[in-house]
Amino acid sequence: MRSLASLTTAIVVAGCVVHLDLEKDKPLHRAVHTGERDQVAFFYSLKPMCEVDVLPEITVVTAPGHGNVSFGNGQDYPDYSPNNIRYDCNKQLVQGTQLFYQSAADFQGADSFVVDVRFANSHVRTITYKIAVH
Repeated sequence: MRSLASLTTAIVVAGCVVHLDLEKDKPLHRAVHTGERDQVAFFYSLKPMCEVDVLPEITVVTAPGHGNVSFGNGQDYPDYSPNNIRYDCNKQLVQGTQLFYQSAADFQGADSFVVDVRFANSHVRTITYKIAVH
């Protein structure tokens, strides 16, 4: 019986250190217009009946080299997957936090920045954005 408990403990401990290389962990690519303030992301945290749980908070970890990042409250459509209980929320505008990027007026080329997004459950997601400025 003791070996079963040890095995269970080993599985639980091993499960805590495993990192999956999820698609969402990869840099996100966006294209924007030179000198214009473009929305590059919209973050939301909704309850199952599409009510706002809490507005996600954004912190800039690494600023872009050729522009500015800003964010604020706004409305947009969520994008829940079909298997999510909140999928029907995709049909309506909801409150959330918009993330904007604006390049320097004369800049064209590649830029990047990193943000932390804190959601309702205190989960923080670090996201790297690769920006193509045209």
